[in-house]
Amino acid sequence: MVIEEIPVGLLSIQEKRETFANAETGVYWDVEDFPVTDISRFCKKIRLALRRAGYHGKVSITAYGDKKESRYEDAGITFVSRGSKRARNHRMLLDIHCWAAENRTLAPTNLMVITKNIMRDEDDEDTQFVCSLEDLLCSSYNVLLAVPDDYQLEKIPFKLDSVWLWSALLRGKSHLDESLIVRQPPQEEVESVCPMCEK
Repeated sequence: MVIEEIPVGLLSIQEKRETFANAETGVYWDVEDFPVTDISRFCKKIRLALRRAGYHGKVSITAYGDKKESRYEDAGITFVSRGSKRARNHRMLLDIHCWAAENRTLAPTNLMVITKNIMRDEDDEDTQFVCSLEDLLCSSYNVLLAVPDDYQLEKIPFKLDSVWLWSALLRGKSHLDESLIVRQPPQEEVESVCPMCEK
């Protein structure tokens, strides 16, 4: 299914679920931020969590970490070796943008990001990570996030309805209830729309 470039943020939750139910999901995972011991089992749990949230399409996983290990490839994961947090975030962003550029048909696509410290007030490396996610959200991409269990959900700066706590994702559970994560912008920000959404 190919759709016109409709900002995802303008779709209702039901419309979004219908549009992205069978779409491909690209998972970008920082294994230094969120380590696991059994990689094959975790891959199965990611797929299970996505299915429980209503996403049934093909899933590809790219992992970013310090040292490459064969167990990632054995689990069908593409591994990118980058030592520092800044290097991992920059490479992840580059890969996400390359992946998006290949989606020239504007087919609905899900993007799951599993990493820490990407919000504006946490981005010590000034990677502008969250700005890139907002741009993709304003296009034909459905952004999904996994966050630490103690994360303050009000810090999420844009409207999302698919956010997982890390412990829930590890168990293959569904995402948080939308009422907990759909952040209403402050009154003075209501008129602010990203340039891509204005098209």
